[in-house]
Amino acid sequence: MKQSLTVAVLLCIPCLITSSCMFGRAKKQPNELTGELETYCEYGDVTFGVNENYLDESNCLNCTCGDFGMSCCGYGRAAGKMIAEPPCMVKNIGKCGVAIVRIDNENIPCK
Repeated sequence: MKQSLTVAVLLCIPCLITSSCMFGRAKKQPNELTGELETYCEYGDVTFGVNENYLDESNCLNCTCGDFGMSCCGYGRAAGKMIAEPPCMVKNIGKCGVAIVRIDNENIPCK
């Protein structure tokens, strides 16, 4: 994930990116053995604990659970709005990927 983000940031030097994240409340339930309240998060039908991540590859979201709650941030094309300045453009690659390429030749990355 860090390498992908680094590549995206380096490739987007000539573009403008607006990030996209959403937040939700953590939930609590008693531990079956100790009775102590445990914090957890839910995303759809997935439950995960504090300091755990869930990667929703179908929606290009990375979710993190913490004592404060859950944050889900988009990555790749779901990271937010990307605008490239001419002579460059944003090209979608696969489900979540993006590249900043030349308008006149999509095989040449912008520098």
